[in-house]
Amino acid sequence: MSISASHLTYLLLCHRKLWLHHQQLRMEDNSRDVAAGKLIDRTSYRRRPGGGVSSVSMA
Repeated sequence: MSISASHLTYLLLCHRKLWLHHQQLRMEDNSRDVAAGKLIDRTSYRRRPGGGVSSVSMA
């Protein structure tokens, strides 16, 4: 087994991504499940213009 820079990056960022990368499981853009997830994301949670972490008040 060879360890690449991607392995180290995923180790620091997300153990699940590391496991998926190591198992050679990649999300495919032509997958129906991925397309459905993207559609749900675009239509279910409307984002306000100018939204984001910086626009949230922590009062």
